[in-house]
Amino acid sequence: AFTGRKDRKASFRRLWIQRINAALKESATKYSDFIKALKDKNIIIDRKIMAEMATAHPQIFAKLVEITHQ
Repeated sequence: AFTGRKDRKASFRRLWIQRINAALKESATKYSDFIKALKDKNIIIDRKIMAEMATAHPQIFAKLVEITHQ
């Protein structure tokens, strides 16, 4: 049961990263560059929320990507 809980957390993280990466392909941005730009600009937002934005609110996510390119 212990390892199952750890595996579930890891699989959700992988899913969120895949969703973010798929949304970033539209703007020709690599995932690693996007995350680094967020850290450089001191934007603190977790991957779960970014994945939700990317799927449910793509306009807001596009605005976030635009902010990191400035």
